[in-house]
Amino acid sequence: TPVVGTWLNFAPDHLDVHSDLDAYERAKARLWERLAPTGTAVANALDPVVMSHLPADRTVVTFGGSESEWRREGDKLIGPDGPFTTVDRLWRSLPHDVEDLLATAATVTAAGGTAEAVAEAAAHFVALPHRVTKVGEVGGVAFYDDSKATTPHATLAALRGFGRVVLVVGGRNKGLDLSTLLDGADRVAAVVAMGEAAEEIRRIFGPSHHVQIADDMDHAVALAAARAGTDTPVLLSPGCASFDRYRDYAERGDDFARAVRELGEESS
Repeated sequence: TPVVGTWLNFAPDHLDVHSDLDAYERAKARLWERLAPTGTAVANALDPVVMSHLPADRTVVTFGGSESEWRREGDKLIGPDGPFTTVDRLWRSLPHDVEDLLATAATVTAAGGTAEAVAEAAAHFVALPHRVTKVGEVGGVAFYDDSKATTPHATLAALRGFGRVVLVVGGRNKGLDLSTLLDGADRVAAVVAMGEAAEEIRRIFGPSHHVQIADDMDHAVALAAARAGTDTPVLLSPGCASFDRYRDYAERGDDFARAVRELGEESS
């Protein structure tokens, strides 16, 4: 029986396998059904859907909100017992990194760990690939692989960590509303669309952005590099599944890194 259950967020996803968004929400809301009677439900205070499903008969701990037990105040990360680390000690401090750390601290301490141990781990963490990972620099242009972002929600989270980017986006739409990507439009300097969703992306961004459609990953990287400047990085954050051309998101990210590497070799 679980002693802690953590619900990070709710956003449209997997609508290619769930009948509709309500069914997906009901499935996720079952997270806390089998929580131990003395268990703890950890919830994102900034997500109204998550907060609407809080169990009435379990201990609830929240993160992210200004009144949450686990929150950010300036450069300090705060828990119930006070500050436990500072932003400059983290391995990386993009907005979603901070949110993830707060969720982790809430979860670990509810399971018997300490905030100090979480802080130590966060200072020396080595991230998995394909999650806003810098894979190279060509002609002063930095390239970031966020192939793990297979929904618009994930792409928007990545965009929050940048000022402006050339966005490489597209693949197989999982039945989601890709127009929500426009919520991050002010951080997008230009768009390179690829895969099955390329025309859909062109329709969405076309009225407001320069959009080019790539034939394959090499073409996408070349087009993005040509549009970027030394102060504008290229971000592969597809917002779509990879299955139109790749086995999975990891293979897609690896192909992006290969194309960046080969472009650098050609340039030199």
